[in-house]
Amino acid sequence: MTPAFNSGLRFKVTGAVVVLCAIYLSFAGLDHTLFWDDEALVAIHARNYLQTGTWTAWTGRNLAAYGNGMLLDAQLETRDPKVQHWLAILSFKGLGVSTWTGRFPFVLVGLAGLGVFVLILRREFPGQNAVKLYALTLLALSPVFLLNIRQCRYYAPCLTFGLLTYYFYRRCSAGRSRADIFGLALAAALLFYSQYLVGGAFLVAIAVMHLVCHRRECARPGWINLGLAAALFLLATVPFLLTHPVWIRAEAPVDEAWYLRKPTLFWWYVRDLNAAACLPWTVTLMLIGILWWQRKHPLVRQVARPWTILGLTFLAVLSSLSFQSTRLPDLAWTRYLIPVVPFLAGLTGIVLGFIAQRSRGAALALLAILLGSNLLSLSPWNTTFRWLLPAYIQEVHRPFRTPYQAAVEFIRAHVSRDALVAVEPEFCAYPLMFYLDDHVRFGCLLNTNTLLPRAALERLSAPLWVEEYYPDWLIAFGSSMRTAALALHFCRVHPEKGREVAYSYRLEKNLEVFWFDTSRPELAFHTFGPRKNFDPGLDSVYAFRRLPAQEVYPAAAPPAPHKSE
Repeated sequence: MTPAFNSGLRFKVTGAVVVLCAIYLSFAGLDHTLFWDDEALVAIHARNYLQTGTWTAWTGRNLAAYGNGMLLDAQLETRDPKVQHWLAILSFKGLGVSTWTGRFPFVLVGLAGLGVFVLILRREFPGQNAVKLYALTLLALSPVFLLNIRQCRYYAPCLTFGLLTYYFYRRCSAGRSRADIFGLALAAALLFYSQYLVGGAFLVAIAVMHLVCHRRECARPGWINLGLAAALFLLATVPFLLTHPVWIRAEAPVDEAWYLRKPTLFWWYVRDLNAAACLPWTVTLMLIGILWWQRKHPLVRQVARPWTILGLTFLAVLSSLSFQSTRLPDLAWTRYLIPVVPFLAGLTGIVLGFIAQRSRGAALALLAILLGSNLLSLSPWNTTFRWLLPAYIQEVHRPFRTPYQAAVEFIRAHVSRDALVAVEPEFCAYPLMFYLDDHVRFGCLLNTNTLLPRAALERLSAPLWVEEYYPDWLIAFGSSMRTAALALHFCRVHPEKGREVAYSYRLEKNLEVFWFDTSRPELAFHTFGPRKNFDPGLDSVYAFRRLPAQEVYPAAAPPAPHKSE
């Protein structure tokens, strides 16, 4: 393949400019939006660890009991993988607790992954400067990459440790330095402890890719190295797996047949590579053509085919282990795709490299389109045009008000200290809890179906039970049947001080901001700024205040004591 960038100096300068732009865009406006729900849980546990030295979900005033406590053990400690927490802990300890410091270490880890990707490109594409530059640019300036590494969540560690695992795997299989054995074992262990499901699926995908594509080129020293690295990895993980449950979430509804659900999930993941702007369907068709028509080309045999098998195997394992329901039409959980995003960028770079053989201008035009918009992802079923990189650049330079920020501001200004606040949906409580833990108490987060031990919860003396407490305020994110049912539940007739009474709740304020936080990184949800086209009467954030109890009817008088004659 004739490289489009013949000058080594020109290639290095262009690559350096791309990386510098990525660094700037990664940090720009890092704290313009508050933590969303998953980020807030990581930050809460990290702050709790600094204060208590344990993984407790209890802040001293509130309990981060996501999903009716399904992420907590019997000691009320989080079961989530800890790499993400340690990054936040170290940053909070050294730089203080804030939104910016919570996200800062994840940006550093993500940018380190970009450096590892450069090393992989140098190894896999010797002399192919054009392909290397296309792949690097497609990853470094992709909103998918930039948005994900800015989250206080496991996304950046999974991306970087996935790349490190691949890098050391290739060195080990080539029989390089014995230090690579420890590098591979450590990178794989860190990937696993970043996210069990994602890490496990990626490691299986690498093993399958090796057996299918690279086993014949792996000499005896390479097999020995890989075996030793695998043994070290098992020593680092198996004892943990035997003593700690990692499969802690509820499975899909029992009425879904697994043999129908699993293929459906696999199709969703393949389909939504297009919606997530990871691999547009038009590029997929071009890639399939190259894999067939250029199947004897060294670049296809040595890189394109193995990376395609890596990606497909990852999706297959992910869909086979995922607990996502397919009962209703939905999107795949594209956040799990993050470790294969660099390899998809590499495959797209290969496509552009082959196009550049015939027309360098056409390849550069396609590169600009891929980065700038979703034009190549459009179809008769998806006709909504979106700007991508230009919209991202605009977003990070213009702070906007998220629903969590609106709710935090309202509660700070209008809700009295130590008031009891309920939040619906429940997952929306945790960003508020992180920012308002010192101001109010968040209750009614658990119901009696929780698997958490009642005795441990009672020791907290916290208003946790939705069946037992009546909040002073109900903050409703959106209007739904669940919200209406919860409000009716709080208005039920109940005995109080010898009377049968009922509370009512008055709409105190419509915050007039779209209820769902569209700053989260999935492109299907991300709006690059505030969402404006919504119905404030149905899709806003609402603050309901409890009114004094009204007596419904006098409680029945107890029977008079019997007088003995």
